[in-house]
Amino acid sequence: MSSVFGRDGHLLNWSLYDRPNVCLSSAAVVLCRGLLHEKEFPQPLYLDLELTISLAEAAQTDDLENALDYSGLCRDIQAVASREHCHLIETRLTELLAIAFWDPRVSEARGRLYKPGAVPGAEISVERTLSRSDLSALPSAAP
Repeated sequence: MSSVFGRDGHLLNWSLYDRPNVCLSSAAVVLCRGLLHEKEFPQPLYLDLELTISLAEAAQTDDLENALDYSGLCRDIQAVASREHCHLIETRLTELLAIAFWDPRVSEARGRLYKPGAVPGAEISVERTLSRSDLSALPSAAP
């Protein structure tokens, strides 16, 4: 491992990378078919996701293998969102947050799921935060 120095000549403190947040904003997640007309015409949903994850190893090594796989995370979210019907965006958000924990470095996931057009003149969304310890109480969201 090589040493990295800041502008002031001091060695950078890698512990600062132990609990950063990684954000995914406005990811299009199609499918929440709760109401009768939505079963015929699925409504688009948009997800903002914030993960608390240790990135110290990725920052120290500059190795892609140690980084969060953003593309894979987005694919997994789309796959789960499209696989079956749900009635509530609260349910869908919980399922999508659980996916983040497939990466063992994630300690917390916070998300907001938006449902544009649900109510004329208003933006509807639900927000939830889960920690790894909350997972045992949730239904499985296996790949």
